[in-house]
Amino acid sequence: MTLEGICKHLAETFHVRYLSIKDESALHAGHNPASKNMVTHIGVVLVSTQFEGLSRVKRHQRVYQCLGGFMKKGLHAIKMAVYTPSEWDVKIRDAQ
Repeated sequence: MTLEGICKHLAETFHVRYLSIKDESALHAGHNPASKNMVTHIGVVLVSTQFEGLSRVKRHQRVYQCLGGFMKKGLHAIKMAVYTPSEWDVKIRDAQ
């Protein structure tokens, strides 16, 4: 399991407008000694039209469903921010 593999799978599943993934496993070093040198914790920012009309909980459920195979292979935690394109546009505009 690689960060690139996770990124590719998310991009293909959600036809993303924007995607950022960070490996945050080092922030949890010692959490699970058996997971050394593995991607166990990630941070994801994902923008997709597929989130239109969905609650935040439903959006998160879709991401967890998409990454279920990776969870079975050692991915332990996903910190995520998921947006529709219009929500993302507002967030970017407000940040400027």
